[in-house]
Amino acid sequence: MILALSDVSFAFRQRRRRVQVLDGFDLSVAPGERVALLGESGSGKSTVLRLASGVLVADAGTVTLMDHDLGRASVAQRAALRLAHVAHIYQDFRLFDALTAEENVGFVPRLCGASASAALDDARECLRRVGMGRRLQHRPGELSGGECQRVAIARALVAGPDLVLADEPTGALDAARRDEILDVMFSVLPDAAFILVTHDPTVAARASRVVEMPAMPGATAPINPGSVRAS
Repeated sequence: MILALSDVSFAFRQRRRRVQVLDGFDLSVAPGERVALLGESGSGKSTVLRLASGVLVADAGTVTLMDHDLGRASVAQRAALRLAHVAHIYQDFRLFDALTAEENVGFVPRLCGASASAALDDARECLRRVGMGRRLQHRPGELSGGECQRVAIARALVAGPDLVLADEPTGALDAARRDEILDVMFSVLPDAAFILVTHDPTVAARASRVVEMPAMPGATAPINPGSVRAS
């Protein structure tokens, strides 16, 4: 099993307010499995992604990534596990504005110890796979939203992660490009586990399993991630 959340509870704290987002939540994801998380805003979909990577730590229950209990791991250990095993595809891309597309993607293998030339070679190959071979030298400000999303997807694929955490990974793409990118993601990493947060029924239909996230009482709107306890 790549990831297991067992009886997990988590609440956000904002000033004197406490908002319960997960309560006794269970989820296991095996190699090659694609799990789609569906639910209203505030139901905890993005929180599950942050708990899965150790960015957030559960209030109760156990989160196990690659046989490591994240609740017992230090901040440095969780960061090392993320780097070695996990890739994120963010809804807002989170690209470095000052770097070109190939530099944004090559940044990940560089962190993993690859040489500069090898990292750029891998980055260019991944960018070509997602249809960005002609935009290697362009920076995010010179790209459309859909193109930035494709760069973000290439960055997630380049290091060959065991677990891909994707928050609306095709939200900025049209239908034709969406289907093409999903094909690329799943074919490049056939043995990786995917957790896909999506509102798109077409994306959910490509998953091997769909998990409906019920909204907790009082959690009807997303919480600003910058205001929560994280590590």
